[in-house]
Order: sequence, then structure tokens, then C-alpha cells
Amino acid sequence: MTATAVAPAMPLAGAGTLRDARVESVVAAMRASPDDEHVSRGSEAGELMYLLCRALRARRVVDCGASSGLSTLYLAAAVRDNGGGCVLGAEIEPRSIAAARDRLRAAGLEAYVEWRCGDARDTLRDTGNDIDLVRIGLCGAAALQVLQLLAPRMQGGAVVLADGGSSDYLAWVRDPASGMRSMRLSLRETIELSIKAA
Repeated sequence: MTATAVAPAMPLAGAGTLRDARVESVVAAMRASPDDEHVSRGSEAGELMYLLCRALRARRVVDCGASSGLSTLYLAAAVRDNGGGCVLGAEIEPRSIAAARDRLRAAGLEAYVEWRCGDARDTLRDTGNDIDLVRIGLCGAAALQVLQLLAPRMQGGAVVLADGGSSDYLAWVRDPASGMRSMRLSLRETIELSIKAA
């Protein structure tokens, strides 16, 4: 991974999660857009991603199925506030990557993200080790296949946040043999929160 920008860490305490006018402005513009109803539902999950990423002091993060770039925005802000690192953004649609890049640039976070365009089952084969957090926004069999690809590269205590999750995905992460501990979170969106056992 090449994105290794470093910035001073921001304290966790205080009102609001992001507390960065540029980032909050981009998120507000995304929420106001009539083109993406997912953004209004996804901002609560984004806050959760930011907090978990900060709590882990994550520096190596994978955002798979980045779509509009909202999740990438929150994760990049957290990595920056942790002192630097890289969010590896995987997305199959080039237009989505272009729009997300514009948003990250407007928020001052572009240096913290490395993009991979294509099928994540191919583009994420060389992520390196010691992944701290993974966010999966894929449907069907691809979600489980990507997690199984990444799991050996995740360090103990790494967190996985998956949008929904198919029955096969849920069965795997909830099976102790997978090396994961998992539970369902019901926010505005349903999220499966999993942790890789140490």
C-alpha cells in the first residue's frame, strides 16, 4: 500500500465524531443529494466505522464495495486522525471511484486512500498483512469470498463490518471454526459486526 500520509492524532473526546468542517461539509452535501438515498441511512454506520477505527488506532483498512464513497470518507478521516495509514478502497464501478475521489479531495482526505478498480476477489489479493478493519458492502457470495480472502491477513482483534450479510456469510462468521466472533447490529441499516479472535 502506498498511501501513508501522517497527521497529528485528534483526541476522541468532544462533541461530534468527525469535528472537521471540510469532512462534515462533504457529508452534508452527500446527505442533501436526492441521487443517493443510501447516504442518509449510511451516515449512522459511518459514525460507527469512524469510532471503531479510532478505538483500534487502525492504520490499515479495507473498504470493499465503496460505492458513493461515504464509508471511505469516514474511514479515511479516522485513519488520518489516528496519525496516518491507508484505506484500500475496492469498487467495481469506475464512475463510483471517480465520484468518491472528488469527495475525498474536497474533504482533504485523498492522500489516505488507495483505489482498486475491479472485482474485489481479484483486486484484493495483494493487500499485505496486519489489516486492522474491513468494511464489506457487497451482496451474495462475493461478501463471504472477500472476507475469506482477507481473514488470513487480518491481525487478532481486527474488526469486520458487513452490510447485511447472506445466510452463508452469517453462518461462516458465527461458526467458531472461522476464528471470528460476531453479532448483528440494528442501526438504520443492518450490520454484521465481527471480530477476529486473537
